Amino acid sequence: MATSGVVTVWASCTWMSLHLHADPLLHKVALFAHLASLILGFGAVLAIDYYHGLVTGLYAVRNPEKLSRLERETTLRR
Repeated sequence: MATSGVVTVWASCTWMSLHLHADPLLHKVALFAHLASLILGFGAVLAIDYYHGLVTGLYAVRNPEKLSRLERETTLRR
């Protein structure tokens, strides 16, 4: 019985999302809040690559201590 209620609410929200349009500023704020909550929730460092306004890469480091090596120069060898 509870499952059918959840499915009904989900279907209603999905249907409404197709017919409602948010202000562009509100949409950007909501996207930023969502991204910020994901970063804080996972405790990760996030990097995003943009190219001509499109996201071309999304990188996350779950353990920020791994970034401590960036403080010193690394010599590349082949």
